[in-house]
Amino acid sequence: MRLVFLSLLVSCSPPGAVLVSTPAPAEVDGDGYHDTADPSPVLGRVHVTVHEERYQLTGATAEELSQDLHRRRPRDERFTGWTRWRLRWRFEPTEDARGCSVGPVDVDLDLTTVLPTWAASVDADPRLIDAWRDYLVALEEHERGHGDLAREAAERIRDQLTAIPPTRDCALLRDHAHRVGHAEVQRLRHDNAQLDETTGHGATQGAIFPGPERLASVE
Repeated sequence: MRLVFLSLLVSCSPPGAVLVSTPAPAEVDGDGYHDTADPSPVLGRVHVTVHEERYQLTGATAEELSQDLHRRRPRDERFTGWTRWRLRWRFEPTEDARGCSVGPVDVDLDLTTVLPTWAASVDADPRLIDAWRDYLVALEEHERGHGDLAREAAERIRDQLTAIPPTRDCALLRDHAHRVGHAEVQRLRHDNAQLDETTGHGATQGAIFPGPERLASVE
């Protein structure tokens, strides 16, 4: 039987807010393809791989750090942190007296979170250090929320594809399974956008640097 494989590379990129917040819509771009060359067995599990990337900032004041965030953030001068997710599901249809069945379904989720990092000098203002710490903790929390949504989607894809009843034709079964998977990808995109909308891209969670209550004291 043909091994069915589908992969989607998606990037959801909530911007962090700096001295002046510049919200932008979350970006989610996907591309799917089939691959029948993977010989590994399908075991019916969800596997998550997590990566973290950091980009280094310099600066001795809130203004310098804010400017460096704008200058060094890797994506089109709007985003200071984001989470990329790659979803892949595989199954090997089998035929018996009941018809064609999906059988076990594997879902692989690759998560990559990109965040800024700053090494404070020994004489850095403690108020600036506190402001940066609070901002980074809030930004990490926001990005973790995007990752959690992707994990939930991976579980749903595995469960929903596994639950598809036998079909008289394996080609029809594959088409139906991929429609189910893509529907969950669309739901994940919607959930990511909703998270950004309800949190102001992390602003209501505290992902604003240096933060309104600290701005006057650390400029």
